[in-house]
Amino acid sequence: MKKIILLSLFLLNTFLLKSNNSILRDGNWLKIGITESGVYKIDLEFFKIHNLDAANIDPSKIQIFGSGYNGPLPQLNSKSNLFQPVEIQSSFVGDDDNNLDNGEYLFFYLQSSNSFFYDSINNIMSSNKNIYSDTAYYLLTYNSQENKRINNNYNATNYDSMSSHGNHFYHYENDRYSIIQSGREWFGKIFSSGDSQNINLFEIKDNSQIDLEISLVSRSTVESSFDLFFNDKNISSVEMGLIKEKIYGEKFKRVVENKSFNANSNNNNNNNNNNIF
Repeated sequence: MKKIILLSLFLLNTFLLKSNNSILRDGNWLKIGITESGVYKIDLEFFKIHNLDAANIDPSKIQIFGSGYNGPLPQLNSKSNLFQPVEIQSSFVGDDDNNLDNGEYLFFYLQSSNSFFYDSINNIMSSNKNIYSDTAYYLLTYNSQENKRINNNYNATNYDSMSSHGNHFYHYENDRYSIIQSGREWFGKIFSSGDSQNINLFEIKDNSQIDLEISLVSRSTVESSFDLFFNDKNISSVEMGLIKEKIYGEKFKRVVENKSFNANSNNNNNNNNNNIF
């Protein structure tokens, strides 16, 4: 029993030590929420909106902190190993007079609440949607410590080739319905026989390869299928099978379809938009 008490006291003291050393204990802090990943700018207008006197703010000491995770926090506490917010590197456009003037700004790359990552084993991009929140929050502080800057290490005149196009990752997911009204399984549009869903895409270079992954579920008690089209061309027919009507049986059938094909505008589509339906 003594060993258990001593161990509990040690864990409690360790937790209190981490709390006392939190970077949030000092300074002025602002909470910022974003819904899309991208480059964000902080300038004079930002501080005016938040009723702060930018004349007393040193741009070299404006810092932004995030969770340190790519997208949602780990589902398991055992996977959480970050106990402090992590500073995000920034880049500053302006002079070095320690004042934030008109036309000067800092910019940061901020990640949304969803995660995107490269699967090096399967050579594809993957994503993980945050089902708990569509907003990622960041903390901004100022006039405390020098911020971390992005290292400018490039040579714009030394390159081997030039390209006018590149790879693009597009993720479409609307989590609206839960089949069992519980848990972490959420789905989008509900289809009945004859229904269709059109998904507008971006401009795609002719003859580019498209790698498509689509996840489908069915609760049909008879055989069912989905037909996939790129513009007016059928690219796949997915057989879903059926479920058996039992209290403790399968709740749904899931099929993940992977398909690669070439984009070609020489089809019966008469508009300039690419779409999948």
